[in-house]
Amino acid sequence: MQHIPCDSSYSRRRIERAAEHYLQECFRLRTAARVTEFAERLGLTRPHVSEVVIGLFGKPLRAVFLDRQIQRAEELLASTTYPIREIAVRCAFGTERTFFRAFRAYRKTSPAAYRADLTKCQ
Repeated sequence: MQHIPCDSSYSRRRIERAAEHYLQECFRLRTAARVTEFAERLGLTRPHVSEVVIGLFGKPLRAVFLDRQIQRAEELLASTTYPIREIAVRCAFGTERTFFRAFRAYRKTSPAAYRADLTKCQ
């Protein structure tokens, strides 16, 4: 993965672009998204990135990542027949168990039930 440049002027859009770029790389490489790694790529400390992100978004970076990861998972659940474990990896969760817990907490249903509900509606 390449270094994502960042200077002292932070904006919501700049952080969004950097986070999206980082997550796209995680999706492509099928590696888990890590806040510490993202901060390192920005050339900043984790606490500093956390402070900036909370100031800009009103929520922690992990929650910003999770929003995008769940969105990507929903897209894959709706448009592919990939097994749940494959979607977990493709969405930078690392493991199926981590994906299941995060998806269930976020959507109040399991990934399989979410997919099943989509197919009922089509």
